[in-house]
Amino acid sequence: MKLISFSAKNYRSISTAYKLPLNEYTVIVGPNNEGKSNILKGLGLTLSLLTDSRSIRFGRQPLSFNSRVHFRSKNHTADYLRYDWERDFPVNLQASKPAGRSEFTCEFELSPLEFDEFKKKTEINLTTNLKIKVSIGKDRDLKLEILMRGKSKVGLNKKSIQISEFVNDKLFLQYI
Repeated sequence: MKLISFSAKNYRSISTAYKLPLNEYTVIVGPNNEGKSNILKGLGLTLSLLTDSRSIRFGRQPLSFNSRVHFRSKNHTADYLRYDWERDFPVNLQASKPAGRSEFTCEFELSPLEFDEFKKKTEINLTTNLKIKVSIGKDRDLKLEILMRGKSKVGLNKKSIQISEFVNDKLFLQYI
């Protein structure tokens, strides 16, 4: 499974970063204080959520946290990745959107073998890329949604636990 694009909305200095293409090697360049590091932090947070079976909960009640949200990557080489609404939701939007959420979308390209494995695990014949949206709000709840148009979307979201297990098995995060 290959991550081919990433989007972020309302995260730190990023109001919207639509569908940033990712390849084998991707270079992010730009002036200082334009959000390059925040894109990487958002991507690291999102992937750690998707690869940590203890933190991901599709199709059930949203995760609620009484304090800061802490996630740890599978390989345990990365320090805890944190989300704190007061720090991570754009400061200029906090007063006007007190219930605002940071949102991240990952698009994954599956190989022919992975499409077969996906069908066996979920009983859904996926014919396009797998898109997953992760959002985190002020009350520190985590929501995950499978993005797809048409009637297949309902079926995908009903099988979201199996999809989360599939993603968890396929991704390996090494956060540097």
